[in-house]
Amino acid sequence: MQFVLKPVYHRFEVGEFASQDYFDSRGALLLGKAQQVTPSLASFLNCQTVNTLHCECEFSNTIPSDLHASTLLRFPRTVPWLQRVYFETNLLKPELLFEAVHYVDQLVAHLSLHPFISSDLEFLQTSDKVTYKHSVNVALISYIIGKSMNFKGEKLRRLVLGALMHDIGKLEIPNEILNKPGALTEEEYEIMQTHPAKGVARSSDLLLPDSVLSAILQHHERWNGSGYPQGLVGQEILLSAQIMAVADVFDALITDRPYHAAIPPYHALEILLKSSGTEFSPEVLQALLCMIQLYPAGSVVTLNSGEVGIVLRFSYRNLTQPKIQVLSDAFGNPLETERIIDLSEDSSHYIQSFQHRRVG
Repeated sequence: MQFVLKPVYHRFEVGEFASQDYFDSRGALLLGKAQQVTPSLASFLNCQTVNTLHCECEFSNTIPSDLHASTLLRFPRTVPWLQRVYFETNLLKPELLFEAVHYVDQLVAHLSLHPFISSDLEFLQTSDKVTYKHSVNVALISYIIGKSMNFKGEKLRRLVLGALMHDIGKLEIPNEILNKPGALTEEEYEIMQTHPAKGVARSSDLLLPDSVLSAILQHHERWNGSGYPQGLVGQEILLSAQIMAVADVFDALITDRPYHAAIPPYHALEILLKSSGTEFSPEVLQALLCMIQLYPAGSVVTLNSGEVGIVLRFSYRNLTQPKIQVLSDAFGNPLETERIIDLSEDSSHYIQSFQHRRVG
């Protein structure tokens, strides 16, 4: 079977839903079928040459057609599993986001040809969609951090593979514990803490590299030794596991879970930064910050109060709490008098979302 990319002209409108998949000239997925076009996506796509995928010949006789069909059916594209917040908040530069999505998507497609790994991922996808979605997003963020730390080739591939498989041990945890809306009992928490080791045991026959198995085992270790299952400290923790730990917690914080509501991504970053050098590696957190677009002066922001303003000034010492000039109230009415909020001094306000465009 041969697929070719053909350029098409399409003016993308904010709010429309894609009728098909759109790719760049290298084959990277830019917009998935049925995905809604956000303002940032529209701006990005309308500046690109977009292509659609066309089939020009029959399936190869050497590969049964039902294999292609089962692969497509078993593993929907990565995009539907990604957090909408990554597309809607401009948290990541569009070109970086699409590069990461394409990389993870290609890895998932490759793993779908591995009978045992694909079986586990398929089971996870159907039995625990929350964990599967989380795993895809952790793989995405791990890729981005890895790129920032100059991971390349096989080293990068093993990082993303470990991130995608990091919670596979949760297949061995009872659903009533995984999906419990309240706090776990001490006994339930002890059971939950077994999932890294169960993940390694479940993956030990899959011929995964030792570094991937070690990362799966260590992704709940913490920089100060307070993690599990081994209580490792600092550089005793594999670097890929340090990265996965940050990606794991970041995605968990910005996702609705049975036991907590999602928080804004910038609030999540603030929580992670406060744990730098205690729970998380300072080097890994710095690598994440280097890849994230944080409030440049002139950025338009929406506060938790509903008020809209622009960033006047920010400090690298306090990246998540810049000084804001409020432009309009929660109802969209322009302010008649100047109002400045310094988020580093006003704990009642925080940034709910922002647009990576500048005023003035």
